[in-house]
Amino acid sequence: MPLTPGTRLGPYEVLAAVGAGGMGEVFKARDTRLDRFVAIKILPAALAADPEFRERFDREARAISHLTHPHICTLYDVGEEAGTAYLVMEYLEGETLAIRLERGALPLHDALTTAIQIASALDKAHRARITHRDLKPGNVMLTRSGAKLLDFGLAKTAGPVAGGAALSMPPTVPAQLTMQGTILGTLQYMAPEQVEGREADARTDIFALGVVLYEMLTGKKAFDGRSQASLMAAILEHEPSPVSALRPVAPPTLDLIVKTCLAKDPDERWQTAADIGRQLTWIVEGRLASPAEAATKPTRRPARTLIAGAALVLALALFVVSPIVVDHLREPAGQPSPVRFNVPLPDGTSFSGGPPGISVSPDGRSVAFTAQTAGMTRIWLHRFDEVGSQPLLGTEGADTGEWPIWSPDSQSVAFVADQRGTLKRIDVAGGPATNIGPLRPTVGNSPGGTWNRDGEILLAGATGGILRVSAMTGQFVPVTFEPKLTGLELSPVFLPDGRRFLYTRQGGSEPGVYVGSLDSDETQILLPNGSTAQISEGFVLYSRGGTVMAQPFDARNGSVTGEPAVVVDNVPFAPRSGRAGFSVSGNGVLAYGSSGDSGNRQLTWFSRSGEPLGTIGEVGVYSSISISPDERKVVTSRSDQNGIGNLWVTELDRQVATRITFGRDVDREARWSPDGKRLIYTSLRAGDQSLYEVPATGGSPRLVLKSPEGHQLAMQSWSPDGRTVLYTSLTPSQLWAFLMEGDQKPALVYEAAGGTGAIEAAFSPDGKWIAFSSSESGRAQVYVIPFPPTGEKWQVSANGGGKPSWRRDGRELYFLAQETMMAADVRPGDRFEVGTPHALFQTNTVPGSTTSLYIVTGDGQRFLVIARAGTAQSDAIQVITGWPGLLTGR
Repeated sequence: MPLTPGTRLGPYEVLAAVGAGGMGEVFKARDTRLDRFVAIKILPAALAADPEFRERFDREARAISHLTHPHICTLYDVGEEAGTAYLVMEYLEGETLAIRLERGALPLHDALTTAIQIASALDKAHRARITHRDLKPGNVMLTRSGAKLLDFGLAKTAGPVAGGAALSMPPTVPAQLTMQGTILGTLQYMAPEQVEGREADARTDIFALGVVLYEMLTGKKAFDGRSQASLMAAILEHEPSPVSALRPVAPPTLDLIVKTCLAKDPDERWQTAADIGRQLTWIVEGRLASPAEAATKPTRRPARTLIAGAALVLALALFVVSPIVVDHLREPAGQPSPVRFNVPLPDGTSFSGGPPGISVSPDGRSVAFTAQTAGMTRIWLHRFDEVGSQPLLGTEGADTGEWPIWSPDSQSVAFVADQRGTLKRIDVAGGPATNIGPLRPTVGNSPGGTWNRDGEILLAGATGGILRVSAMTGQFVPVTFEPKLTGLELSPVFLPDGRRFLYTRQGGSEPGVYVGSLDSDETQILLPNGSTAQISEGFVLYSRGGTVMAQPFDARNGSVTGEPAVVVDNVPFAPRSGRAGFSVSGNGVLAYGSSGDSGNRQLTWFSRSGEPLGTIGEVGVYSSISISPDERKVVTSRSDQNGIGNLWVTELDRQVATRITFGRDVDREARWSPDGKRLIYTSLRAGDQSLYEVPATGGSPRLVLKSPEGHQLAMQSWSPDGRTVLYTSLTPSQLWAFLMEGDQKPALVYEAAGGTGAIEAAFSPDGKWIAFSSSESGRAQVYVIPFPPTGEKWQVSANGGGKPSWRRDGRELYFLAQETMMAADVRPGDRFEVGTPHALFQTNTVPGSTTSLYIVTGDGQRFLVIARAGTAQSDAIQVITGWPGLLTGR
């Protein structure tokens, strides 16, 4: 009989259809006697006539009737109405594990807890001599009271596997492989003996439990294939990648547990589900913590001996004698083995040059980092017990390269935003970002910061000194102000007492790491020539170039003892600021950034269709490029191994490069004068970022425009008549015009809404228009305004864009959307009109770079691009738990 809302099956009133599977249809109903919701499962009429399926339906009723368990769906009743047989079961609210896995792997604790509950349910069934034979995520319901095992339609109590039957199918067939024939179950989760049509027993369910556990831990199928045949071959012959290879923070013991579940020979598997439950419970209860978890627990070193002992007990309990155990017994009792793994950045995101903004939480369980995608920077959070990173919504516009500043309880982060104009905070559990206060006085470029238990935050000032701000009121108070000639004070870090702090003094006569105090103006040098100092496990970690060193540190008197030792090498490092891109928690978790490529670039010609047309010069670290008006030369900024960038002019026909600046800082963003005789460029010198001019053939630089205090200037474009220079000021984000003659008084051309967004600008060939990019809308887009400005503005890009450039006749405008070169037709006339942008080719540039990355010839037919030299990989964060173990030589 067809079931519709209102249909009665005995005392049960049907309310709605819930789903359908190969073994039945399920409806939500109301028990009119007890006034409760129930689930009713019926055998469809098409199958009810088949004795095979009717027997299976009755078998499920008999199987469930023997099973009373908190993690097995309870059978309330059985009945038949007008020829329709039905089962009445517990109505469960929640979602299936299959639906949950569509969002990725489960948190480690949740995955293990769910597996323990499934194992307990299976153990109950197996003790009743019932084998499920169709354990899969679709047959596990996640409810508030835990996991519930469903669908015993293929369960058996004895005898060989029956042939010629259909598979048990989920309510809607997912994009996973299933088949019909002589095999019972869902192929993706079958044991080898099921695939081969041999008899199944309790160990068949154990194999399926291993497959489900693997998927919960990694978010990936243990076995996969493009066809049924290849999937069957994978189950019969292949081994999946170890769990620890896909989820490095998972305890190594899980590899053994899962591998034993997935043994091809049933005799080599765990023999009972209870065995699996006990081993997983060991991990959840902390008797064998993962190396990452052990490192994040704030225990003292003697307690680590207990962890080592627990590892030995578990190894003996598992009857495992292996080189790993032997090696562990040789390990010094006072130090756990370090564990290394990497956290890849989310797809489409990247660090944006310079040491990345990475910060490990004080409890060592998470890392916050600043990354960008489609021109928008934000802070992301990665919890070490989860797969994948999550954006902290509300941190859009966080300054590129800044360190998120953790609260002492690891519940919030403070961050600098709006082009270093505002200090904000956000709870990592969710919620909006709130303003702590405006940054007045201004903070420096990449200042770093620290937060103590009294709610005070320290930041580096733009012109020297350490600034103190209340996280509650936003009130600023200077802590130390040194004369500027002594250098800049950067990267403050509180000592454990929350009153004293370390900071880096960069430049001046005595650079190094210093100890300061909130209660005194006196400072003392701790480490000459060191930088970016942090405290962990009784050591001070600091950088010397790209090498992180460690030295024993006495926090009581603020002194170091012993000799320094190398911890890690090849850490991103900025010579000018002395900042290294690493972070460490007090309980031994170290993280540092790694670029997805070597940093080397190649100047590469492309056609409009993206065909490579040749290269210019040698492979190097290039950061900006501009072509001369006669298109015979290009000027680039090229950095040496110490990160010092100078300008080089290359003759295109002869490919001869001549160095024309010889500074010890960073010179970049050079632009040619219309007559091709001079260059104006941005230079980072003595703590500021100002504009300088140099002859195109080389010579002594001349200061054109000095950066006002607290501001950073960047050269953008030279007007076609040579009279006006466009430049940007980064605090706040403003576009200015500077007359090269006359009163030379800068005039404000455009200010990004809210003072946010890095502006990149270019004059049109006739000087009537300015194209620029800004992220003021929340995403970097390309706009055009008239010059002089009238208040009008047109948006050119639709889906993000930056770094605009014009064709020589002004009838085409180019820009980059991530790595894609885009073009838009511009119609001539007194009013700006632009067509729909269209893609030209993929450039193989570096997304997120804030410098000019390409030039286009006047006819718009060729593009010279600063392209990667080699295949790009994703940026990543390298993590080491228990880092002091590195000092033992392991």
